[in-house]
Amino acid sequence: MELKLIVGEQPPVLELPPQQGTRSVQPSCQAIHSVYAHDRKIAGAFLDDLQWLDSERWILLREIC
Repeated sequence: MELKLIVGEQPPVLELPPQQGTRSVQPSCQAIHSVYAHDRKIAGAFLDDLQWLDSERWILLREIC
């Protein structure tokens, strides 16, 4: 089943400069992290291809880990 049948047609993704893109997802990442950190739940993530991260994404990764 196609996802758009469930969630509907989505607008195209905007290309943002790295700094602006990081700022747009940072609050969500921090909120998810705080939920797991607050309730002492275990969360795991598999991170692949980290060699391709730019400096803004490294900063974001450091802040949520």
